Amino acid sequence: MVVLSALLGCSAALPDRPVPSAPEPQPASTPAPSPVALPAEEPPLPSFRNPPFGPDILVVGDSQISFGAGAGHLALFGNLARSCGANAQERRLLENLDAQSVAAIGVRSSSLNHWSARDAGTKGVICDKDARFGVNAGTYGVSGPTRSYVQIGEDRPYEFCRPNQSPFEAMFREGYYRPKLVVLAFLGNSVDRWSDPATATADLRASIAQMPDESACVVMSTAAAFDAEVNAKRQLAQRNLARAVAATGGRCSFAEALTPDLVASVTGNPNDFRINEAGEVLDRFHPNTKGFERFFQSATPAICAAVFDQIGPP
Repeated sequence: MVVLSALLGCSAALPDRPVPSAPEPQPASTPAPSPVALPAEEPPLPSFRNPPFGPDILVVGDSQISFGAGAGHLALFGNLARSCGANAQERRLLENLDAQSVAAIGVRSSSLNHWSARDAGTKGVICDKDARFGVNAGTYGVSGPTRSYVQIGEDRPYEFCRPNQSPFEAMFREGYYRPKLVVLAFLGNSVDRWSDPATATADLRASIAQMPDESACVVMSTAAAFDAEVNAKRQLAQRNLARAVAATGGRCSFAEALTPDLVASVTGNPNDFRINEAGEVLDRFHPNTKGFERFFQSATPAICAAVFDQIGPP
């Protein structure tokens, strides 16, 4: 019996030894329900609406587009997957963007504030007839794949000049230009204005307020000049423009195209600018074809990063 008791425990106690009564069972506390872990799903992508008129990707800028940057923009944005060396995930994002057409429009001596201004004096840089040449803009990919010189405000593709509206308000009105991606490429003509951070922020906010809500937005700086003093001013303006983009809280993404390495290689280098037979630089502000090739080679990684930041999951 002792052996049996040891094997069976207390429940096999001998009958002549009292067994203590077990305590009343207490109801077990019910733990708080836990959410069921679901399989991870990819976040939804932004939706891009097909524009009723105009390109899927629109680059707006200054005279650098007219002087050769426009061709570089078409080459880069015309095949983003190849230009950016896109991986599988990035290719999926680009498929969602579904960009079939690209255009670049550059107006001489223009800055960002000229495009968002309603008063005739300020928006005159965009809308007034050029007294000397009769045209004020160089465009790529709007009417054809090559460069065209046009006067903004004339012809169906350039109806950006309407009473009581800014050029951006006229451009982005319902039924007209509604691009999936807008690229704002400005710097050189803005160095004095954007030496003040508050002005850079105000100019960018005014333009963003007039853009379609569904358009992704990339802001980028433009190419370097020949002179060191000019480039120093552009680098200051670029820093203030980057701060302005950061202040938008992600509405736009910034591409620092004017990198220190690029400035160092271009400053004082006549090979990147048009020269005469004596080797003198004819245009100290706009690179030649080789200079723009160097610019886009340097700037493409930052531009691609900004694009994917905009078209990726929210």
